[in-house]
This record gives sequence, C-alpha cells and structure tokens, in this order.
Amino acid sequence: MDRDLASDRFMEFDGDDDALLIQRIDSNEIIYCPPKRKYKLVGKYVMGDKLGEGSYGKVKECLDSDTLQRRAVKIMKRKTLRRIPNGDQNVQREIRLLRRLKHRNVISLFHVYHNDEKGKIYMVMEFCVTGLQEMLDRAKDKKFPIWQAHMYFVQLVEGLEYLHSRGVVHKDIKPGNLLLSTDSSLKISDFGVAEQLDVTTGNDEITTSQGSPLFQPPEVAGGARMFPGFKVDVWSAGCTLFNLTSGKYPFEGENMFRLFENICEKPLVVPEELDPVLKSLLEGMLVKDPYQRMSLAQVKVHDWCCKKHPCTDEEVSVGGDDDRHSITIVPYLRYHYYDSESEDELITEHELNGTYKQRQGTKPKIDQTCLLQIFKRRVVPTTRGGDANRSHVLVSNRLLPASSLDTTHVYHIDVVIRQVFSTDRDKGKATARTLPIRHDVTVGPTSTLHRVLSEALGVIWCLLLPP
Repeated sequence: MDRDLASDRFMEFDGDDDALLIQRIDSNEIIYCPPKRKYKLVGKYVMGDKLGEGSYGKVKECLDSDTLQRRAVKIMKRKTLRRIPNGDQNVQREIRLLRRLKHRNVISLFHVYHNDEKGKIYMVMEFCVTGLQEMLDRAKDKKFPIWQAHMYFVQLVEGLEYLHSRGVVHKDIKPGNLLLSTDSSLKISDFGVAEQLDVTTGNDEITTSQGSPLFQPPEVAGGARMFPGFKVDVWSAGCTLFNLTSGKYPFEGENMFRLFENICEKPLVVPEELDPVLKSLLEGMLVKDPYQRMSLAQVKVHDWCCKKHPCTDEEVSVGGDDDRHSITIVPYLRYHYYDSESEDELITEHELNGTYKQRQGTKPKIDQTCLLQIFKRRVVPTTRGGDANRSHVLVSNRLLPASSLDTTHVYHIDVVIRQVFSTDRDKGKATARTLPIRHDVTVGPTSTLHRVLSEALGVIWCLLLPP
C-alpha cells in the first residue's frame, strides 16, 4: 500500500472520536518497573544468574543459605549427556573422584542433587571468579608475566602432586581447566576424563587419554597401547607452562593429523626470549619418551620453580569489573522477601536514562543511595567502655553512604539475617547469627563490613547498579 494513502487512512476519524487524544508524556512521568526474578531453591542453595555454559550444561551462581557463602552449581540435563559420547559416565566419574578429594588447589564438590522429574543433575562446587584461559585471552600478547606464570604454575604442581598421591591421573591439564577462587588460589577442575588408578598394581600404567589435542603427549598422539599416566600430566603441565609464558603452543598443526605428527616427530623449539633456566624446565617436561621425561618430584625442585621471580611487569588482571564479581543472588532474595516496594525506591525512566549516560564514563557519578542495595547497616554509637564483642553483620537491601555516619563515636555493627530462605515467608521469623569477626575501632565500620564480607562470607565487595 502506498505510504501516503496509508497515512491518510490512519488519520481519518469519525465525529465521535473527540475523546481520542494523543498526549506527549515526559520521561520523568514513566515509572520503570524492573522484571521480578523468580526465586528458586535447590536443596539449601538459592539460585542466581548464569555464569557460563558448555557442552555438558550451564553453570550458575548460588548461595548457601546456611553459611551465606557463594557457590557455583553445574546444571546438566540427562538427555544432553546421552547425546555426548561417554557423557553420563564422565559425569559420574567426576562426582566419585571429587567426593574423595580435598586440597586447596583442587576444586571442591559440596553437594550433588538429582531431579528425576526434570532429568537434571546439580553439582554444587566451589565458586571461582575466572580461569587462566579467560585471563590469557585478555592479556597482551596472550601470555602472563614470568612472575605471575610462576605463581600459578607452582600451585598447579602442588595440586597435581596431591592428585598423584591419591592415585588420580587428571589427563586434561590446560589453562581452560585451571580456575581462580576469590582469594586467587588456583583450582584444578574438570575431572570428566580423569582416571583413578588401581593402587594394588603398584604402577601408573593407563591405556586411554581423552584430553585436549594441543596438550596430548607423543605416546597418546602416536597411539601407544599402554603408557605411564603421571607422565601424561607432566607433559600437559609443560604445555600449559609453555603457553602461559610464551603465548604459544609447543606444537601446532593445520589439522588433527598434522598436529599429532608434529607432536610425535617435530623437535621442541623454545622461544629465545625465555630464560635459560625456564628453557631447561620446559625441555625436561616435554621429552618425547615418557620414561625419560621429568617426574613431578623433579619439576617441583627445579631451579626455576624454587626461584623467587621479581614482580617487574604488570600483572594480568582477573577482571575486577566483570559481572561475576557481583552477587547475582541478591535480586532474587529481594523480590522473594519483600511483598512490595516503597515509592521511594521507584525509578523513573528519566533517572534511568541519566544513570545510563553517567555509566558511559570511566567513573560513574551516581548517588550512593541508588548503588548500594545489598547490605543495610544499623550502627549504634556507644562509648569505649561498651561491649566490644558485639560485632555482627546485617543482610538486607540497602546500605547507607558512609558520609552520613557520625564518625566521632565508636560503632558496633549489629547484624540480623532475615529468614529469606524460608519457603513459607509469612511464618518465617527473623533470626540472628554471629560471625567470628571482632570490630576494630581503629578502622571504622566500613572497613569492618568489608572484612566481614571477604573473610566470613567469602564474597567480594561490590556495588550494584539499579536493576
């Protein structure tokens, strides 16, 4: 239809259409209502937002309602696992292994839930903020400074040493399976293809390896029928160290056949810019004959591992502005607990547009009362002779700006944690819990609250923008 004819037809009104008016409304008259988030509880864990997704399923943040600690939950559908070769077997193997493992450099498994009705498996694990592969992708030249690579590699060796002492061969060591927790501890993850050795045999011989091709040793690439399992992890760790320090892989190929051919036959070439001591370590870990390759014990006492490396170059950040450093569970708790919002908390479209424009700068200049929506602080001024042991934390929905507090008094942070996790909200009663942190009168309540969050609750201090 012709555009002009369509416009004329649209503008035709009958005589009785005087009541039909088109009125312009200013943006500050439009109330922005953020969509409410459905509250979901799996066991004792409150579900948050999605952190990532892979071939096996997705990973969400969750909150332990007993300890208020952040966790990550891997959610997998059985029908998806059936479409992946050995998918269900790999998941069950990972669960069995992680239940027996406990080490500061190995990812922890806390609970496993099965929902037979929906055909889902929930694996509640330690919360990690990022992985080495993600950091490498952001890094200049796709590599770490030597001192930072050394810090992570030493932790990797510690974790592998523990696994081997328990008779576990990981078989898929690579930067993508090395995560960092909130305190920057390295965590070995993804035990889907790991193997538990038979300790009665007295050796570490294995017959299969399903790891990533770029990190596979020559004995696997060449199709050997049997080979020492622990040396597979040494080779993969050597490839990982090569990648962390040079930004490259020791062997590459345009296709799988060429890659495996290069791994088996091509000599190792270490970049010239790497330190000779590091070069000797890489050459020892990447010996093609597994029986001549360095053992993990030899790697641990190597000069490069024992040496203290100066922090001369700028570190690769873990991504402090990343959304995963925020607590994504809070909006779900807020909409579950509060029946309605007061008019003071409503945001107009005009204010929302202004907030968006201010966020485009490097440093947003938004009123703190709009930003701090997680923790509410009830501060009680007291004298220095008061009870110095009354130090708790209050979890609610808003934190007053520090500038509004009277800093001439000694403050105690009184904490009441509301029973927002009860499925029956009307019958849920407010309960008080004490956290093992004593208030330090020399640093003030803001620093104390920051310490409570980081140490007792295991969370990172963050500011939440309006939803």
